[in-house]
Order: sequence, then C-alpha cells, then structure tokens
Amino acid sequence: LVLATGEMGLERIRADSSTHPNTHFVVFDSPNLSIRASNLKSITFEEHEVSYLLGYLAGSLSQTGVLGFVGDDTKNALINEAAFYQGIMMACRACTLESEFVMNSQDAVAAKALAQTLQGKDADIFYTNAGEASQGVIDFVNATKCFSPDQTRPSPLRAALPNISKGLDYLSSCSSASPLFFMGTGRFQPELGDTDNDPTTLNHGLTSVHKRIDFSAYEAIKSFLNGTFRGGQQQLGLNDGAVEIAIDDYNRALLPAEVLAQLEALKTQIISGQL
Repeated sequence: LVLATGEMGLERIRADSSTHPNTHFVVFDSPNLSIRASNLKSITFEEHEVSYLLGYLAGSLSQTGVLGFVGDDTKNALINEAAFYQGIMMACRACTLESEFVMNSQDAVAAKALAQTLQGKDADIFYTNAGEASQGVIDFVNATKCFSPDQTRPSPLRAALPNISKGLDYLSSCSSASPLFFMGTGRFQPELGDTDNDPTTLNHGLTSVHKRIDFSAYEAIKSFLNGTFRGGQQQLGLNDGAVEIAIDDYNRALLPAEVLAQLEALKTQIISGQL
C-alpha cells in the first residue's frame, strides 16, 4: 500500500498504478486526479462544509462587518468562497465579503498584496484558500497585526479581547487599534498566527479548515488490511469526521462559547442534510 498527498507526483502515481497492479495506491486531497485503475483510490475532502462554518464564525466576530477572501484561480476556491459567503449571511445579513484571486497558487507575494487591498476596504478577518500562496495572507496579517477601521459593529469578540494578554510587539503599535485575523485551510494553522512564541497572548490565527488526512489514512490502511479496499473516488466530510474547525490553545480564547455552540448546531444541520 502506497499513500501520497497533494498534487506532487500524480503522473508518476498514475503510471505506477498501471504497471504495478498488485500494489494499492491512495492519493489524498488531489481533486484533479482522474481514476483509471482499480488499485488507485482518490480521497478528497468536503472542505466547503467547514468553509460555511468559518463564514458563520467570521460574520459573528467581525468588528467591521467586512470580511476578506483570497483564493487561487481554481474551481475549488470558488466553491469555498461561495460557502464562506453563505455562512457570513447566516450570521450577519448586513456584512459584506470582498474577494480577490491570485493567478498562481505559488505566488505568496501577490496574495500578500491582495490582502493589503482588502484591508484597505476595512476587512478585519481574512479567509485564505489559495494553496501555497496563502502564506502571503498570513504574513500580511502577522506583520500588520492591527488597524483603525472606519466603522465598527457590536461583536462578541470585542468583549473577549480585553481578557486576552497582549505581547509587547502588539502593545507597542496597536494599543488603540483593532486586531486583524486570518483563517486558513488544509491543516491545523492557528499557531501560524503566533507572533511572539507565546500561545497565551493574542493570536492572529482565528482558525482553519482542518482536513483529517491522518484519520483518512488510518481508515484506508484498515480497508487494505481487511480486504475491503476499493479503487475510485471518495469524498469525505463532516459526517465522516474527516474535516473540522481547528481549535487549540492558540485560538480557543478568541472563540466565544455561544458562537461555538451555534457552530455545533449548524454542523448537525449540515450532517443531517437540513443545510
């Protein structure tokens, strides 16, 4: 059994699955992979389900009512943008979403510039779904840290912020400003918003879509060992425990209990098909 992740080496895997019919191959998180062999399985993730939840979270917590989205030029990014927008509207009909797209999913410099453009429109929470270019959005948020918005709105985040310790780097430049936050995708990313190596101080990584490749790999190995392995396409989502909102010590203080409770209710509705 051979396990592989992402887009790298897919042509080689396609070729190997044909020339080695007695070897089983599983590729994770590669939606563009076409299946032409019974010993090859492609497992992708219904990340848009969590994008919807992130939209609800962003719409609930935004202090300006303006959210930012930076994606790459792919169908997957457009789907996640749409889901993110629908989640925002569920939480805040008066909020707006400003979106920008990079043409190259490796171009972090372009993504950083787009994040700056969105911040100029008062966006205070950025969801990035732009492949490797997403690092540019994270870099922008971590470097800028805060801004003085033209408008503010009531937010449960505002009540939580005074109770969160601030690092010296933040206090020195942001004592009377509003913090910026990013939401990532693909893996556990809240810790990437830690600018002072202290998880107890204000973190700029609000959360991320966490794709449970570990869980999915374990299930694939079990199916191989018990003889139930089947090739083809498989999509896994909230109902399978394969995608989730990333929450840990870095971002837990930023997520009000009442908002998390509502997210759990929405998650239940998505799994049941009501949403």
